[in-house]
Amino acid sequence: MSEDDAQKTEKIDVASGEDAAADGVAAVTVLSEPAEEQPAPEQAEEKPAEPTVKFEKQKEVPASASSDAQPTNWLVVGGAFAAGVVLVGAATLATVFGIQSHSRGNELAYRDSATQAACDFGNLVSTWDPAKFDDYITKVKAQSTGAWLDQFASGADPLKELVQQANVKSSVSEIHCGWQAGDADHATVVMLISQQEQKPADPQPQISDVDVVATLEHKGDNWVVSDFKSPRLANMLKSSPAGGLPGAAPAPAPAPAPPK
Repeated sequence: MSEDDAQKTEKIDVASGEDAAADGVAAVTVLSEPAEEQPAPEQAEEKPAEPTVKFEKQKEVPASASSDAQPTNWLVVGGAFAAGVVLVGAATLATVFGIQSHSRGNELAYRDSATQAACDFGNLVSTWDPAKFDDYITKVKAQSTGAWLDQFASGADPLKELVQQANVKSSVSEIHCGWQAGDADHATVVMLISQQEQKPADPQPQISDVDVVATLEHKGDNWVVSDFKSPRLANMLKSSPAGGLPGAAPAPAPAPAPPK
């Protein structure tokens, strides 16, 4: 130990037993050099307390509460499933209605085309000029078929004779046509034709309303007439000149039956 260390060490002398007994107090003599005054430590700057974040402990959910929450999950799944079913159903209905709409559109299309074809033919067959009657016959034949074509072809010449004899022009002032029945290949159309017939010497035309039931067939891209039920035209197509035209010669009276 160095002298400096010895000087810095406190020495404690214990009094003899007699002195201690006399005084009743243990005498302690402390011999030491005064310690150098150490500078007081600088007080540490107080730092502001950092904010404390408190985490709330998650409460434990009782088992009963967890079991009660499960039905809610099933309700969510069930709702989603129901929504999916509704969407699928809506898509199916949209498809069905789309098909029905398309089918309805096709039906309206062939109805309209057949009705228009019947109207065009009614106007054609009711309009003629004695000077151009051969063209009239050709056009009517081109739009006819079946039994009606045979009927018209066989009566075309007598009809020409009748019209030219009476010198009567015919035209249509008004025509109404309506679908009655049929499908994409066959159609029945009813017509009401306001037909006016006029002679050059008579300025006042004779107007008559003619009821017609026409049957049409769809051939290729066109509708053609297979039957044309007009009582007046049927009478005109007969070989007898009594067709009811203004100025036409009356039919001769039938010969009386021989007596029995």
